[in-house]
Amino acid sequence: VILKVQPAAIQPIPAIEYPLPAPRPMNSRMSTDKLQAVLTLSEFPHWEGEVREYVFRLAADGLI
Repeated sequence: VILKVQPAAIQPIPAIEYPLPAPRPMNSRMSTDKLQAVLTLSEFPHWEGEVREYVFRLAADGLI
């Protein structure tokens, strides 16, 4: 799969440098504790692997 944006072209920036219409908290990660308990999962899938799979699916469908 060939992505239209190469990983080397993506550069991280601090959130403070990204202009937003409203102030945002420095840490806004969502807790998955309740979801994990409701789904009775002993471990929650790591997000990075899931994002990677999703991006590959989008690319395969020609959406990116």
